[in-house]
Amino acid sequence: TGKPRSASSKIVKESKLLVIKKNDFDEVLEHDLSLTKTFINILGHRLKTDNERVIEQSSRKHELRQFWVERGALEPITLVGKSKHIQELKEFSKNAAENNLPVLLIGEKGTGKLARTQYIFENSRRNKERYLTVDCAAIQQISTDQSGESERKNDILLGLSQESTLFGHLKGALSFAKTRRLGYIEVAEGGTIVIDNVEKLTLGVQNKLLIYLKTGYYIRLGSSEQIKSDVKTIFTSDVNI
Repeated sequence: TGKPRSASSKIVKESKLLVIKKNDFDEVLEHDLSLTKTFINILGHRLKTDNERVIEQSSRKHELRQFWVERGALEPITLVGKSKHIQELKEFSKNAAENNLPVLLIGEKGTGKLARTQYIFENSRRNKERYLTVDCAAIQQISTDQSGESERKNDILLGLSQESTLFGHLKGALSFAKTRRLGYIEVAEGGTIVIDNVEKLTLGVQNKLLIYLKTGYYIRLGSSEQIKSDVKTIFTSDVNI
């Protein structure tokens, strides 16, 4: 129109927020179509992002709810006996239950390691929260259509499958990742996770698990976002590691 345009505004310190009076803003939009289109695009992107965030949160709650509906109730564990060995087991287990430090149980098959992990859980402050066990020996390697894979490639594929199981992955992060998947550590949030046969994890996954234990953060496959986690971790192994 050739008329000068002005807007009364103020900058809110440290918030990067520009405040413009409604009448001034309406006048600017009325005479500047390119600005109007830009503003509409910004609003559309913001609405889309907010909707995706709400859907993701709703999906995560649904996944967690379905998981725990399928999970059966635990039978209480009792350490019976008055021998010195039993008393030492009880004292160790209760000390392990009183803090958030990781626990490693080593013993041959059939020595009751998983029963001990449950006993620790039941005597901890997290005993009303989630208790989850993942057997690293049962995690299957990612299948491919190619035969005669090299040993190193098989190790990489197994590592990806193990990492996905523990930390989760985003849709499209792997060839089989048709949907987003929650990792066991995320599912166990606030509770206790038992990582059975930890020696079966590849060295690469063990290293990522060590970083998680040191920092309390993990990253899903296919993502760069660091996720804070609060989980009591108990490891078991059949070999002296």
